[in-house]
Amino acid sequence: MSSAVEESVPISRRSTDARRTYRIRQWLAVPKNLLHVGVLTAYTAVVITVMCFHEPWFDEAQAWLMARDCSWHDLLLVRPHYEGHPPFWWLLLAIPARLGVPYEWGLKGVQLITAVFLVWLLVFRSGLPEVLRIILPFTYFVCYQDGVTSRPYALMMAAMVLTGISWRNRDDHPWRLAGSLVLLCLCSAYGVILAGGITMVWVWRVWRQRGIRGVLMGSKPCLAGWLVLLAVGLGITALIWPKPNTYDSGLDLLADSPLPSVWQMVLRFWLCLPSETMFTSVFSDSMLSFVSASAWEWMMMAVISGLMWAVFVHLAYRRGELGLLLVPYAMMCVLGADISRFIMWESSWGISFWCCVRCAEIVLWAWTTFRRG
Repeated sequence: MSSAVEESVPISRRSTDARRTYRIRQWLAVPKNLLHVGVLTAYTAVVITVMCFHEPWFDEAQAWLMARDCSWHDLLLVRPHYEGHPPFWWLLLAIPARLGVPYEWGLKGVQLITAVFLVWLLVFRSGLPEVLRIILPFTYFVCYQDGVTSRPYALMMAAMVLTGISWRNRDDHPWRLAGSLVLLCLCSAYGVILAGGITMVWVWRVWRQRGIRGVLMGSKPCLAGWLVLLAVGLGITALIWPKPNTYDSGLDLLADSPLPSVWQMVLRFWLCLPSETMFTSVFSDSMLSFVSASAWEWMMMAVISGLMWAVFVHLAYRRGELGLLLVPYAMMCVLGADISRFIMWESSWGISFWCCVRCAEIVLWAWTTFRRG
């Protein structure tokens, strides 16, 4: 900077800029911070590269068309009954769609912002151990399903990370946790179920420690947050409740054999999906109701899933967070099993499983010495 320009800048401004520059240099001098910046940069580069070759699926295009062409009334009050999800994602897409941004630029741009936000939270703000902060962004679900495909998965995962970050200080700052759970509800119908399960655990903790009086009178911010979550949950449920003329695909007529019962579906959630999301690949990209496997494959998935659950339960029990692991997933299984017999795809439920697992992992590790800042 020339001397003439320096003289034209106020001294207070120059000193502020100097302090800011010094803090940035000091922060970048820490090898761990440089590593985190490298992870985020590499993730962004990988996602952008794959996006260049990814042709959006029909449901990605459909969300863009609804955001662009539906009236605000239909977008907010009509389409959710037929799509089965809150309109928050469509509202985000409506910003570039109605400003005239080209289709793929707008669609993938919104998706990229949410995906980078998710990984920024994972790498810089979560309480996960260092090795997971480096590895998780490049796993299949985070890198492709949450990063490349333009769906609200990344935003939903970000809400789960925010929930984990806010959980530890829920009594001191209840609105942070309540706000994270509201965002979770806005992202997906699955999020309403997960947020409901987490809120149940939260209320139960207060009830067990302080009794019913503590729940109702102990902390007004907590009570207000619970009431807001209840109102949001009920409102979204009413908003996405199917209309009488909602299209029924009639998949039971397409099946060669009777569809599995609800309890058979629940068992598949517990004993098959954990294995399928991490270690095995028995199921194809088909509906969970239609999957077929040999007796050996069923046994293999059950054994691997059982071992995974043993590890998760052990970690959760040691940290006093067993309810936080099991209650949201149990609610997802029971309430989602009957629906999944007709409309849900195996890959979507694999992602739903990871919602629970990630939330549990983030919250569990937040209580350990890995937490920084």
